[in-house]
Amino acid sequence: MSDKQVKNICGLSPIQEGMYFHYLMNKVNDPYVIQSQYELNGDVDPIRLKETFDVLTERHDCLRTLFMHQKTPDPVQIILKSRETPFVFHDLTGSKDPDEYIHTYLKEDRNKGFDLSRDPLLRIALFKVEEQTFRMVMTLHHIIMDGWSSGIIERE
Repeated sequence: MSDKQVKNICGLSPIQEGMYFHYLMNKVNDPYVIQSQYELNGDVDPIRLKETFDVLTERHDCLRTLFMHQKTPDPVQIILKSRETPFVFHDLTGSKDPDEYIHTYLKEDRNKGFDLSRDPLLRIALFKVEEQTFRMVMTLHHIIMDGWSSGIIERE
């Protein structure tokens, strides 16, 4: 990472410090990996939805944040100037059991966790289950968003 990629470096809030400590102690079963599911009905365009999350990532610093503790007296959050939010689309129309597919995805995605020093800390998956029915999964690390700020992202 170069200085040209960094917008800002700042300390962690006390709550973030606690979450970061727990992450460092147990990266395998991180209790702060949050998954939310949403049902979307109508004509959902996966490309436009991905573009929407790109705009949200550009607008909100928390979605471009990394966390580091090496070579610093205290852990810091590094806000990047730009970052792409991972987005995947799965067309499950015609699938025998889309619920099972999504359940497996949720489990694998949660188990993947996050490397707080490298990974984007928000991932989006969109599943088309019927012609006008979609399920969207937002996987994030709680260190970047709480329930209040998640509500802002959901409304936008």
